[in-house]
Amino acid sequence: MSTTSTVEVSQIDGQFEAVDSETGVVGEGSTRVSALNDLVSRLLEFQADIEADPVGVSREVRERTQS
Repeated sequence: MSTTSTVEVSQIDGQFEAVDSETGVVGEGSTRVSALNDLVSRLLEFQADIEADPVGVSREVRERTQS
C-alpha cells in the first residue's frame, strides 16, 4: 500500500530545501526528499543545457531514444 505526502520545495540563495509535510523532515534526512532534491537539480541542469544548446540537446535526446 502506498501513501502520498506533499513535499514543499523552496530555493534560498541557489540551494534547494525540501520539507516532507508528512514527516516534517528537511533536506537530506529523508530518502524521498533527497531524491527530490537530486531530481530538481538534474532538471535545472538539463534546462540550462537546453537554453545553451537547444539543437545539440535535441540531437542527443533523439539519439538516446532511438538506440
